[in-house]
Amino acid sequence: MRKLSPNEQALREFTTLREILLKGIGIHHGDLLHIGKEVVEILLQKGLVKLLFATDSFAMGLNMPTKTVVFHSIKKFDGKELRYLLSSEYTQMAGRAGRRGLDSKGKVITFFAEERDIPEGHNLFEILDKKGESLESKFKLSYNILFNALGSQVVELEEIMNKSFGQD
Repeated sequence: MRKLSPNEQALREFTTLREILLKGIGIHHGDLLHIGKEVVEILLQKGLVKLLFATDSFAMGLNMPTKTVVFHSIKKFDGKELRYLLSSEYTQMAGRAGRRGLDSKGKVITFFAEERDIPEGHNLFEILDKKGESLESKFKLSYNILFNALGSQVVELEEIMNKSFGQD
């Protein structure tokens, strides 16, 4: 963060993030600037973030287990409509609960602000008991990736391929 210009450091997003991180609270969502997300992830890995508010984007691809996962809702806006979480989305997020070697159990809490927010039984079944949707890698090897990998002394091309979800 110190590498940012004074004007960038003074952005409200960073000043607010810094204030809450000093209290052990983090936020992580798609609209947060990349450097902010990275700082939160590093501090979380070091055990310095005790409470994290995150969207479902946090659960994808990051190895960040926690004691407890709390859902403030099991609905999400997908760009078109407010819908219930898919089984795979719920499982991906709830699966973060329970840290291997530290917790005997993980806890998942779902908060319903009002009785009308409690879903019908068939909706709960779709979320909790349905077989997950199949996943397909979107990774496409391109010339740009190759040139970036070749120009980097840190990243090896083989490492990129091995970390690809779709690797065979």
